[in-house]
Amino acid sequence: MNLVPTRQELKDDSLVTITIPACHDGVEDPDGHTQVLIRHTNTKYARLITEPIDPIPRTSTSMYRIGTTPDMGKGMFATRCLLIGDLITSERPLLIAPILINRSDALDNDKSTPVSLGPLFEDMLKKLFDRMSPTQQAAFNQLANSHVEDEIHPFTGKIRTNGMEVDLSDKNVDADTRADAKDSYLGICNDISRCNHSCAPNAYFIFDLKTFCFQLRAMQTIEPGDEITISYTPVADTHDERMKDMAPYSFQCQCSRCIDPEQSDRDFEQIMKHAQRLPGVMESWRSTATTTQKMAYDLHYGYVQLMEEKGLQSFSEYKSIVSALYIISVECGDENGARRWGSLLIDRIRAEIPVNREKLIPHYNHPDVFKAYSSWNCRQKKKEFTAYMETM
Repeated sequence: MNLVPTRQELKDDSLVTITIPACHDGVEDPDGHTQVLIRHTNTKYARLITEPIDPIPRTSTSMYRIGTTPDMGKGMFATRCLLIGDLITSERPLLIAPILINRSDALDNDKSTPVSLGPLFEDMLKKLFDRMSPTQQAAFNQLANSHVEDEIHPFTGKIRTNGMEVDLSDKNVDADTRADAKDSYLGICNDISRCNHSCAPNAYFIFDLKTFCFQLRAMQTIEPGDEITISYTPVADTHDERMKDMAPYSFQCQCSRCIDPEQSDRDFEQIMKHAQRLPGVMESWRSTATTTQKMAYDLHYGYVQLMEEKGLQSFSEYKSIVSALYIISVECGDENGARRWGSLLIDRIRAEIPVNREKLIPHYNHPDVFKAYSSWNCRQKKKEFTAYMETM
């Protein structure tokens, strides 16, 4: 049965069903296949059906297990210590489908015929399901559906419950065009979709088009036995905004930010204000010779402690404040401080860019490097120069 319309049958913006990577002569890809519902006008479509897909990256040993949580169903738990930036797992999704469809997505060319989008989308997802292997179908059926009572069709409910965003937009077009819902997709995985939510997550996922897989990486140090969590909502939102987004999932978040939401929102507001003032504060630090290192440390360190207490190290503001403390240490000639804050800075960079930690140490955390900076100990040099000029 041919589930994909021929090129002659496609309208300008039609959705088509493809298998990635394609099966050639019935040979299965060892990393698995994904069933994809995509617009044939999408700029990635031609690449996906013509270019080879690379093997997915793998860990040398299993980093996690799937287990039962007390109040959130299945979850993912670390089986060994995971450092910031470590690959936890990589997984090719079972399926990928658009977040939204339009009335024009009906294959019926008679536009005068009313179209009910719910059953139409459900039928499209059913076709993706029918193309899966029996093993993949069994895995899909085991995933939770938190929309059972919402009168949402079962396939649609599962993808809304377990879907993770996949960016298939064209990076070369303007942001407004990229934000169009037509380029927004959700992917469902067997294991990564088991990760539960936290407003202060310890892991994050990315989708790599080259290998066509999700990668799950540690955002913080995760100890063996700890649950591995991701965020289902924008983490910078207020508690009320996050809870509104979380309402369809039918559970109450008990993370560090939700225990006392009013105080948490106030703390986060102060952190954001401090981060916004940071450029001006650092400029003042450089121009005011009377400000001591302790005074500068005291101004910033409390925010670092607060963010670590709330598990907010993944926020860009944390990296900005740590960077400020690193700069202060370097400019004061404080080797221990430069090592301490340089080490944290390396961790944050690794969380953003997967790279071996040892490769970053020579750039941020080695005395031969930071002592060679022109700014090394410049505060003391400036004081000595000022004192010298005063004797003239």
